[in-house]
Amino acid sequence: MKFYEFNDFEYYALIIANDEENAMLGYEEIVADLEEDEKELSPDVIDYNEALERYKKGNIEGCETEEDKINDFNENVDNFSRYVSSWKEPWTVLLIDGSLI
Repeated sequence: MKFYEFNDFEYYALIIANDEENAMLGYEEIVADLEEDEKELSPDVIDYNEALERYKKGNIEGCETEEDKINDFNENVDNFSRYVSSWKEPWTVLLIDGSLI
């Protein structure tokens, strides 16, 4: 499991996936279609703590406090592990660009 941050793309996203290919699929399915020049880019791989810090800065629906955000983040990480082990989805989108909401 890795955390992929899409900084150099048209829209920002933070996605959990086992590999870059699945992270890119999640981006295309949930966030936006990739432009031709974006298909050559790679998202940044960040660690758990960096991903959690990004998540805590996000506007997370239903989370009023930082503790709520930490709990929600950890729940999403746990759910991702369950989804992958049950062959449901190979990625989970944690954050997307605010302009898409």
